[in-house]
Amino acid sequence: MILDKNYILNLEKNIDKLKTTNDLLTLNINTKEMEKIILEIRNKYRNTTDLFNKYITKNIFGKIFHFLPARDAITNRNICKNWKELLTDDYIKKVINLSTEPREICYFKSFNNNFKYINKINNNLCGYSYRNEYIKILNEKGGVEKKHSVGKNNSIITGNTDFICYTKNHIIINKPDKKIIKEWKKDCICDMTIDGKYLYILGSEGIYEYDYENENIKYWKIEYGDIYWKLNGAKAFYVKIIVEKGKIYLLRGTNDFIKIYSNGKLVDLIDTNDNCSDHNARFDISGNYIYVINNYLIKILTKDGKEIYNIKHNIRNYDNIFVIYDNIYVITSSSIYVYKIKFN
Repeated sequence: MILDKNYILNLEKNIDKLKTTNDLLTLNINTKEMEKIILEIRNKYRNTTDLFNKYITKNIFGKIFHFLPARDAITNRNICKNWKELLTDDYIKKVINLSTEPREICYFKSFNNNFKYINKINNNLCGYSYRNEYIKILNEKGGVEKKHSVGKNNSIITGNTDFICYTKNHIIINKPDKKIIKEWKKDCICDMTIDGKYLYILGSEGIYEYDYENENIKYWKIEYGDIYWKLNGAKAFYVKIIVEKGKIYLLRGTNDFIKIYSNGKLVDLIDTNDNCSDHNARFDISGNYIYVINNYLIKILTKDGKEIYNIKHNIRNYDNIFVIYDNIYVITSSSIYVYKIKFN
């Protein structure tokens, strides 16, 4: 089946008009015309598999996004399945510039936490349990959108397009067509994250940069104060590492500072508790901003540590915080609290 070329030509004509106009009325007319064309395509060929991706393409849809305010592109992504999925693509992120500055946080809702572990993987909120073979991708209401079989007995799961699990001295890379199993006996694994082709592992006294495809490992010993001890095989306290643009951000539950490392050297410190030693901060990074929760506040910081917004909260016994697009998820053992981010 060949798609009528007139649809493509009409889309391209409307895009060309958008490129040259500064008039809001013309912009609205042309965007509505493009919506009408896309709807006609979907209605006419609704039984055709993956027609949208094949004929409209990311390039055309990305150009349409380019004319929308970034905050509207983010907050309205649930209107259309294709819209939501394309927003997770690196190309679309670049086109609509998701680094728009956040300006406010508002409480939205909460739902039950039915999982032993919650993590952010490939910008999805994911839940899993030690004795369940599935990891489940959750929507902002707590419902299960998809599930993937990764096997049982996983204490830590991370990943990007692949799910990477740690269990019983083995690292398991779950690719769509196969599983790759790597033995790991160098050290305990306190936390791990992935950035590009490298898996970053926080051990008992240092950080490993592991290129598991080529079996290359770099190791940086970190200062004594950041050693993370294990008690009887269980986590003694909170610890988290995030890798962003070659820098490693590390926070552990007995320290009030996020420590930033580059090439194994400590290069900066960010205070999470405003000099109040409650030793209970959690953090996440999204775009150019760091999001922190402590015993009193949820805060937005720049990567230089400058605070740009805070809101009081009364959540107790929180385990973690994750930021996914315009949602902040605060995790407790029984509930997940959702806050909305408003952007400039």
